[in-house]
Amino acid sequence: MTSKYLQNLFAKKQFVSLPTNSDQITKLLKTDPSEMDCETCKNGKYSNWDFENFNMIYANMNDGEEYYAIQYYGNDAVSGLPLWFWFLMTVRPSECKTKFARYNAQLYQTTVDVDANTAKALTVVTFKMNSTFVRLEFGNEYLSRLVISNKEF
Repeated sequence: MTSKYLQNLFAKKQFVSLPTNSDQITKLLKTDPSEMDCETCKNGKYSNWDFENFNMIYANMNDGEEYYAIQYYGNDAVSGLPLWFWFLMTVRPSECKTKFARYNAQLYQTTVDVDANTAKALTVVTFKMNSTFVRLEFGNEYLSRLVISNKEF
């Protein structure tokens, strides 16, 4: 399946360049975001776009960090991301580390959603491409979240 929103956002098969702004992303997505409260964001807000199968946020922080993140919640493989990425496509984190070795890609595991009874493992690949920091998050060997930032994670 191909997402028209992702195709619009990454029409040139490249990441959206930073610095950017909410208006530029809105123009590419062709839909307005919700403005969410955020104490550590410039102007006290970040932008949130909700779609049927994924969510995207854009934040410009008071400390100068700027990032956008796309999280996928669907059950079908979805294309439209740059650099041959698909959400829910079987691409192993180790393959990403190898593919982006020239960018000194790092692979590690972390835990998320921890409470007294459960914890979920997440495999992460991070690398710096030009002046952009990329974080790929894999749950159950599937890419589920992509974060692009102007600062290291």
